[in-house]
Amino acid sequence: MLTRDSDLQTGSGDKVPLDSTNLVVGESFSFPRLLDLYEGPLLRYASRILVYAKCQPEDVVQDVFMKLHQSVKTDGWGSIVDIKNWLFRVTHNLCMDILRREKTEKKYINEQL
Repeated sequence: MLTRDSDLQTGSGDKVPLDSTNLVVGESFSFPRLLDLYEGPLLRYASRILVYAKCQPEDVVQDVFMKLHQSVKTDGWGSIVDIKNWLFRVTHNLCMDILRREKTEKKYINEQL
């Protein structure tokens, strides 16, 4: 559980200083805390990439946190070296997948006409 806004209690009960630039990976962190730290920046980043896309940035960010949960569940926190970079890279990749898919759909629809 969180003890203060700037501290995070690990699974072993130790308090770890936490800020948005320096997350210590390797312990079981609180997903709500990560969501609080990164949801806004990830939404802004996805919004800039998906300006003309049909997909909503909120859907992308939700998928990112689902992928984080799945990755931690299967591989543990040790598999993610830098959480911030990991979150932004997955967001970027999901946005690029959406843009590619929409481009392909548009091309297919135009060929059908």
